[in-house]
Amino acid sequence: MKKYIACELITSIMYFFIAYIVLSICSANKYEWMLNEGEGICGIPRQAFDVRIMQAVISFFY
Repeated sequence: MKKYIACELITSIMYFFIAYIVLSICSANKYEWMLNEGEGICGIPRQAFDVRIMQAVISFFY
């Protein structure tokens, strides 16, 4: 029984690790389409704090 639980635990950890790696590979350069030539990721404008709070409240209900 303990061997089965240990095997399931290791399998679950490996699954999340592999999923994390795959998702990080797929999301590489995801903001590249927003940039003009010569711009960096820091050049993307940030949203105001009020807008972010409103989005958080709305997303709470969904």
